[in-house]
Amino acid sequence: MNQKRNSMLYCEIGRHVRELGIHSSMTGYLYLCDCCLLIRENMNLLYQIQKGLYVMVGEINNISPCNVEKCVRKAIAAAWQKDPDRMKDRLRAYFPEEITRRPTATEVLSYVIWRINVENPEAF
Repeated sequence: MNQKRNSMLYCEIGRHVRELGIHSSMTGYLYLCDCCLLIRENMNLLYQIQKGLYVMVGEINNISPCNVEKCVRKAIAAAWQKDPDRMKDRLRAYFPEEITRRPTATEVLSYVIWRINVENPEAF
C-alpha cells in the first residue's frame, strides 16, 4: 500500500515538475522528483538542500551530491531558457512578487511541494 501510494505521489510530483517545463528525459528531472519525495518525509530537508538533501539523493542514485546539484540546476536552467514565461506563469501562483530571474532549486522544490499539498492534503 505504501509503495503504491509513493508511486502515485511520484507520478503527481512528476506532473508538476513537467508543468514547469522540465522534461522527463533530463537527469535533473529524476533528481527533482526524488528530492520532493524525501522532502515529503522530512520537511526540514528543504532548509538543508546541499548538505542534506543532495547527499541523500546522491546516495540513492549512487552519484556525488555535486552531480545532483549540477543536474538539478541544469534542468531548471534549460526549462527557463526554453520558455521563461511558462515557468513564470506556474510560479506566479506561489510567489506573490514578479519573477524576473531564473528560480532557484529551493524555489522550484517549494512550489512542487506546495502544489502537492494543495491538491492532495492527505499526502502529508
